[in-house]
Amino acid sequence: MEFKCFFTLVFLFLITGCSPARIVQAPIPTDANKAELTVTREPSFNSGAVGMVFGADDNDYVKLRNGGGYKVSLPAGSYSFFVRSTQADEPFILEAQLRHGDHLCLKGFANPNNLAKVLMPITYHFSNTFLLEKTECKS
Repeated sequence: MEFKCFFTLVFLFLITGCSPARIVQAPIPTDANKAELTVTREPSFNSGAVGMVFGADDNDYVKLRNGGGYKVSLPAGSYSFFVRSTQADEPFILEAQLRHGDHLCLKGFANPNNLAKVLMPITYHFSNTFLLEKTECKS
């Protein structure tokens, strides 16, 4: 009986821990207050089958597959950009300021420490599956 309760609790924890993407449209800028943003996901075997969710300020904008990209115009302002998986992990947050006319490029990539999650799955919720960094914009 105790094992059934334990496995039921673990199963419920895993189900409620998932964070599916709730994609919303990014805010639409005016011509006088417009900045460009490009986000790419580095192709990798590490977490290659896991969807990477990109967004800002608690809003999911897009789910990127391995090697995917996303380009959007945003209003100028301060943003808390983030990447996370569609699983129960912590989002990785990158603060950035966009000014009118800026073109910011970001790169999302799999956390090299993901192997620890395979060995100890309970740690999945408390770490980042993906990381995000500013990168040079390719012409």
